[in-house]
Amino acid sequence: MHAIVAGLIYFAIVFGAGFFLGVFRELVLTPVYGKTVAVLIEMPFMVIAIGIGAWIAVHRSSVSQSKPSLLVVGLVGLVLVQIADFGFGLGLRGMSLQDQLAYLKTTAGQIYMGLLAVFMVMPLVVGRFSKGRHQKPVAPDPN
Repeated sequence: MHAIVAGLIYFAIVFGAGFFLGVFRELVLTPVYGKTVAVLIEMPFMVIAIGIGAWIAVHRSSVSQSKPSLLVVGLVGLVLVQIADFGFGLGLRGMSLQDQLAYLKTTAGQIYMGLLAVFMVMPLVVGRFSKGRHQKPVAPDPN
């Protein structure tokens, strides 16, 4: 249950950041640089948001640091991101499912899929890399 809650937190943080970065990308960067270059400019900021979101979700929740639990965090976040992306694509941008799938065949879409892979595994990377670093110290045995 904690992994699902952590996945919800992870999704909310990263989707929120991605929403604002996406609006900036579409309104400011894409008209000047084109879709692919705009996505490449946005990408490092999304990786930072993904890392921060994963760190907060993993370390500020009671999720187990086990590999399966951390993968559930990423999977829950990924499923929610895909649902939200589809909903926003359809509702705000008028893109059908076919349009959205066609986008994934473009260079910008392939970059996006790479970011989704990073998004999926980042809780595992953050949790395993920092395992034990954020635990309270245990008092030594007086005997």
